[in-house]
Order: sequence, then structure tokens, then C-alpha cells
Amino acid sequence: MPTQPTIDVMTAIRLGQLLNTTYDTLPSDLTNQAGQKISVGGTDYRVVTTIYANDLSTDIDPSRSDDEVSIGLICQLRSVSTAQSE
Repeated sequence: MPTQPTIDVMTAIRLGQLLNTTYDTLPSDLTNQAGQKISVGGTDYRVVTTIYANDLSTDIDPSRSDDEVSIGLICQLRSVSTAQSE
């Protein structure tokens, strides 16, 4: 049996906290959050861009697919040198 990879539990928790923070962005908020600083669990991130998509249509409202929604953020870990230069 192959060796299982080790899991850094603290990193997993921190990334889960980051994910929860991104849920604060409403789907209707189409503002690009690029450049925003996010601090989670003592770790700083910079938003690279916001991810957009068309909403999912349903049988009840097929026109929803015409609506754009915000579905997430692409974040980058801010290094010490990056944070000092900002």
C-alpha cells in the first residue's frame, strides 16, 4: 500500500476559514474585489480577482441564466516582503 500524504491540519483549518470569509460576498455583488486585503487566522491574503459566472437556470425561472453572479475569489498569500511594500 502506498504511503499516505501527511496533512497539515493548521493549513487546512486556515484555508477553511478563508473559504468561509469568501462566503461573505453576495452573489449579486459584482464589484471586483481585486487588491482587497483579507486577514484570516493571522494569515494575510490579497484578492487577485473575483470569479463571475452566469446564474443557474431552473424550470421555474429559465431566464436566471442571463444574470451574472459572483461565485468566488482568487486569493494569494501575502508574503512578508509584499506586505511591507504596500
